[in-house]
Amino acid sequence: MAGVETKGEILSYLDKVTREIDPPKTESFTTTAVASACHVSRNLASQYLNELVREGPAIKVGSRPVLFLHRRDLERYLQAKLEKNEYSSMSELLMLAGRRASRDFEQAIGSDLSLGQCVEQLKSAMQYPPHGIPVLLVGDHGTGKEYLSRLTFEYGKNAGILSKNASYISVDASRHSNAGASLERLIFGEGKIPGSVGNSHGGVVYIRRFDHLDPVSRDAILQRIRECETGAQEQGRTARFILGTSRDIDSDAVKAIARSIPIVIRLPRLSERTMEERTLLVMDFLKKEGQRAASDAAISRGALRALVASEFEDNVDGLRACITNCCANSYLNRKDDRLVIQTYNLPPDIISSLQTRVDDDQLIPGGTEDAFDSHRRVTGLFQQIVDAFHSFEDEKLSFDEFFSSAVATLKAYEDYLDFDDQNADERSASYEQVIGPIVDEVNESYGLDLTRKTARLLSHLVASQLWAGTPLTSWRLHNRVAFKSLCAELSRRYLVASSAVSQIDSKVRLALGAEMDDLVRAMLLLEICHVLSSGTKRREALGKR
Repeated sequence: MAGVETKGEILSYLDKVTREIDPPKTESFTTTAVASACHVSRNLASQYLNELVREGPAIKVGSRPVLFLHRRDLERYLQAKLEKNEYSSMSELLMLAGRRASRDFEQAIGSDLSLGQCVEQLKSAMQYPPHGIPVLLVGDHGTGKEYLSRLTFEYGKNAGILSKNASYISVDASRHSNAGASLERLIFGEGKIPGSVGNSHGGVVYIRRFDHLDPVSRDAILQRIRECETGAQEQGRTARFILGTSRDIDSDAVKAIARSIPIVIRLPRLSERTMEERTLLVMDFLKKEGQRAASDAAISRGALRALVASEFEDNVDGLRACITNCCANSYLNRKDDRLVIQTYNLPPDIISSLQTRVDDDQLIPGGTEDAFDSHRRVTGLFQQIVDAFHSFEDEKLSFDEFFSSAVATLKAYEDYLDFDDQNADERSASYEQVIGPIVDEVNESYGLDLTRKTARLLSHLVASQLWAGTPLTSWRLHNRVAFKSLCAELSRRYLVASSAVSQIDSKVRLALGAEMDDLVRAMLLLEICHVLSSGTKRREALGKR
């Protein structure tokens, strides 16, 4: 009986420490820590821990030292189901759970999309000798200025640009708006007082709300920053500076600051982020709330779509606060141990703008990419065309074999749009109203027989290009060279199709103000080439009769 009680105490200990898990700190999960906390010998603790692993309530990670964690708490932390009881390392566990360790800028959702250029500029500013280049981050409230400044510091440490003892220090200029001299002393120190620069040990000093300072104080601090940049400051009192402002980039205050700061970076508002990013942000915040409440988190498709489509005054911070509020409401009224955001949990102003869909009540678990199932299917179809074209380029397929395969895949995509696409939106439908007459004009001009399917195909492709609505965004960037080559090959072989596509492109640009990219052009070329080929075969067949 004592053994059962001891094993229960050990499991309760794992429950407690796993709920408080912090991945870099693993000391609490060792056999030694368990033995000490439960007042048993190390051998006995090891015996019971391994029994708990075999029975299922515990997970074993074969690192050095070996770690033991509470299964359900770990699953709730990861927001993922674990299929095994034992893992060779924490890296394997995270990978199989659909997570991987992210470094510095990789942690920022959209670092390879709408934030890509911002990240590249921050990296350049950090690397530039001898002490980096000052940066001015311009963005509305809640766009992530301080968050990116912290990731810049992490990048500097990880890349070996900053010393191991370098620190990140944040200073709020608005608290010293009427006392610029005291802020200058706070930042740069005076006499034996090191100030933020000295205390950073060559790290990063972030000054938020820098525009709140009066012009005289602002100019004095900018002068001192220039001295740090050139190394004119005394040894040990240099740092890399990032300034933040929520003013408009065209405001007089920002223009005045920009005259002294070489790199000015504007962060996009939430409404300017891609739909993929906004979806990932919702799911990431939901996952964090599930971890916080130690509950399995989920969201209905209807609530997800509504949150992704909504605008928030405080941008990303506003979205995060909304999800926290929704989760708090759900937690208070939950019927089981799950944390589920349904449409009725949303704020009234978001509910009032809803457009209902047939699958709105389907639940998406927190931490899953299930929200992108249809998008992965689309990406997979286009990937088939790319793979077939590469096989043609490598002379593994003839052109006719490639063409037949590509057309069959394109038709599968058209069928998907007609029957399976639950993510079609009003924007694509409105584009179809504009593009339909353009397709009819081209039919008249070239004697083609393009149908409503062609107009719908083109409308969806243009919408995905202009609004970056899915993971297709980053995928199409990665494959842009292949589509450029495909366009060139089809245009060379089908001059009439190439001319027709150019006319459509010109008219779409006139109507919507946007030029079609190579993926859109390639799919349209395939469609028209197929129509031309089918017409030729029909005429040949009739001639033989």
